[in-house]
Amino acid sequence: MDLSDFRQAREYAAWLLLAAAVIVVGMGLWFLLGLPGSGGGTLADHGFAAAPDLIGVTVTLLPVAAVLLAALGGPAVGSLRQITLYAVVVQVVALILGVIAWLITFGGGNGWFTVGTISNLAVAVAGLLLTLAVLRSRAR
Repeated sequence: MDLSDFRQAREYAAWLLLAAAVIVVGMGLWFLLGLPGSGGGTLADHGFAAAPDLIGVTVTLLPVAAVLLAALGGPAVGSLRQITLYAVVVQVVALILGVIAWLITFGGGNGWFTVGTISNLAVAVAGLLLTLAVLRSRAR
């Protein structure tokens, strides 16, 4: 196997994973704002619809997987710092919007949703900590 081809494939795959995360966060923002096609309803309904796209496991794992693929799949790819910085931005934006979505669901009548969302928030924070650790370790 040609390692330079594999390294380039890892880099492309990492960028695609980040792009997928941006799309998922964009969908969450769309639902949170109640834009056309998002289902309408109350503000709490917007939060219920948006939360899975903002703090769900998928949106957490996509940027983390991109960073780990770029950093650990062999020699680090050339754009590792950029990939990691973009991953941090995507994760922070998703986490902030996810907390907003979660907060507006209070009083919406679904207590189990709130409990499940807390675990998703914990996973999102853990993913962000891991990405930040890669960013700090590569800065040294």
